[in-house]
Amino acid sequence: MTLISMNNKDFHDELILSDKKVLFHNHFINFIKDNLIDIKEINLIYNLIIDWLDSNDDFLYYYVNYIDSYLLEFALICLKIDDKVKATEIFIKLINLLTNIRFVDNKIKQGMLNELIDVYKKTIANITDDLEINSKDNLLTWFKFLDSESYVITQNIELNIFLQQAINQSIENNISDNTLDYLKYLSSPYIYLRWINKPIKHIYKALKETLISSSVGIQALKLTSDNKYLITASEDGKIKIWDLLTKEEILTLINHNSIIFSLIIDINNQYIISGDSNSIINIWDLTTKQLILSLKEHNGSILSLLLTLDNKYLISTSVDRSVKIWEFNLKVLNENPTPLITLTGLDSIINTLAITQDNQYIILGSNDGKIIIWDLINRQEVISLFGHDFGVTSLAVTLNNQYIVSAGEDRNIKIWDLSTKTLTATLTGATSSISKIKITSDNQYIIAGSNDKTIHIWNLNTGLPITALAGHNDLITDLEITLDNQYIISASKDGDVKLWALEYALASVIPTKQRFNISAVTINYDGSLGVVGETCGLIKIWDIDNKQQIATINAHQKTINALALTSDNKYLASASDDFQVKIWDLTTLECVAILSDHQDRVLTLLITLDDKYIISGSDDKTIKIWDLEKKILDTTLIDKAGIYALMLGKDNKQFASANFRGKLRLWDLATKRILKEHKGWFDTKTAITKNNKYQVLRSEDSTLSVLDIENEIVLASFPTISLVTRCAISDNGVIISCDQLGNLYFLKLENVEY
Repeated sequence: MTLISMNNKDFHDELILSDKKVLFHNHFINFIKDNLIDIKEINLIYNLIIDWLDSNDDFLYYYVNYIDSYLLEFALICLKIDDKVKATEIFIKLINLLTNIRFVDNKIKQGMLNELIDVYKKTIANITDDLEINSKDNLLTWFKFLDSESYVITQNIELNIFLQQAINQSIENNISDNTLDYLKYLSSPYIYLRWINKPIKHIYKALKETLISSSVGIQALKLTSDNKYLITASEDGKIKIWDLLTKEEILTLINHNSIIFSLIIDINNQYIISGDSNSIINIWDLTTKQLILSLKEHNGSILSLLLTLDNKYLISTSVDRSVKIWEFNLKVLNENPTPLITLTGLDSIINTLAITQDNQYIILGSNDGKIIIWDLINRQEVISLFGHDFGVTSLAVTLNNQYIVSAGEDRNIKIWDLSTKTLTATLTGATSSISKIKITSDNQYIIAGSNDKTIHIWNLNTGLPITALAGHNDLITDLEITLDNQYIISASKDGDVKLWALEYALASVIPTKQRFNISAVTINYDGSLGVVGETCGLIKIWDIDNKQQIATINAHQKTINALALTSDNKYLASASDDFQVKIWDLTTLECVAILSDHQDRVLTLLITLDDKYIISGSDDKTIKIWDLEKKILDTTLIDKAGIYALMLGKDNKQFASANFRGKLRLWDLATKRILKEHKGWFDTKTAITKNNKYQVLRSEDSTLSVLDIENEIVLASFPTISLVTRCAISDNGVIISCDQLGNLYFLKLENVEY
């Protein structure tokens, strides 16, 4: 009871440290609880702490690492003893702290973001309406911001991505203003990238964290119904069981000697069933973690496994073009491990399986694009559905048994009415074959993993695409959705298992979504005009200052590979897969010249600083120099391989070229002769200002950075939604860039003024 006997002054003296920093932690809280008799005495101690804090400088709050936890604990104690007046007072004090950028920044720098988010959750959950706290909405705004951005922030603490994202929050809340005010207290100068076409809502990030990072590809994953364990199967034939709370591996099951293609868990979370490329189906007891049975009746890789929802039947498919139905009774299978029914004579391999919620119909997806509905009760085929052009890769049935949803190698998702057996909708938008689909338990959304490394989400009721999530570095192999629809879990051949927040994915507001893939971007010298070229041949012109698209040109019949603007904004040049370079008058938007001497696709363009020449590089192994005023060919330079990149020297007297054999050449613009050459490559995903002051860099973690070339330092970084594919930068630091999902970003390098 030592603590109880301490008077206010003793307690005050104990807490004060020479550097005015107090490092409270949960052990101290537990110590108080273990040494006090009842809750009123705990309340006394907390009152002393609050009194002490109030008697010291305000800045002290920002350096007390656990003061938020302490205030929350105090508020909860007040609620327990029904002191709502005191609870309200403390909650307001706590909210003021949690919505203070200075405090939050310090917590993040200390690596305490996860603990901080936990305090937000508990605070929001315990502030009831009867407490009449008006600032709860502001607290919720901060929580959503930090929670949605937690993965990006923790991965980029050293780059101050937290402050970068805080600055770029919307004007609907005060996060951005608070951040700018706070930066005035930091060491000068503070440089950041302002998001010019910032969305109205928050900058939501769906990716929460990488749960598992493996050196081998993950082929399949399953989540137990209680969300406690995650089971993964990998290319090395190992099955691993993970504790989803701690993210730690519990056990590895080893028996397969080849790739595991299929993995399921029974409805009671008792059995794991796995199928490999050696035709073996293994049944494991999840409780004892032991292999209890192997089935070896197939003659080819096991492609799909399914248990009926009543655990009565096990269904398997294989490349041997058979479907086998087993009675899922371990005693029976041990005595006679043969299937009850074998479906043979199928026209093609069955890739995937699904079952209706009443266990009556098995849905089979075939490699020839056919969907077969098979009646399990009457043991006969009901109907075959035709709609996919290529193989069916994944199937799902809505929980209300209303729809079958199928995905295929043709990049389409099709929705079938189960009662009428007819096609009701075809969903498009995926850019590659779809490997796996899931439906949320509320029958609202279709989640699809694709070979283009992304996860696509569609609204099942409207058929409209909502968003795409990027973060994996290889194709998506499997997906799971938690029963509460809170999270998506994805597996990939890159070896990662990632956790995504569905709420943030659905609320994600992308900057400027393009209907087609962006294939080229350019920007004028002062950063006021941005031009975008698309794979469909369209050119879109943007007024960056006003964040408006001001013109569209139907420019080419094929992909636009490069764009360039004259320094006076009079002309725009475009190069395409159609072998042509076109010159456009930006006032009339009319084509004033077609330069068509190239014999293959034109991949790169530049215009000299004096607007005298257009220089084009092509897959036909030539560089052509065009007289811009006369709109005629001046010179053709011959190379030994296709030219994919050109760069102008800062003195406007030289330019460099890069070919597909890895040869870099420096050319004299006046003599048209080679000055130097050496081996190397240009990174076409970066851009350099005309004055060689800044370079835009992109990294594999979907981060765009601006480099001060002379001093070789990164000035600012900005996390994009997906991997950057194209970018351009003006001399005054305005950037236009796009990512692999088709999102377009307008950014401006800015300083905080002091």
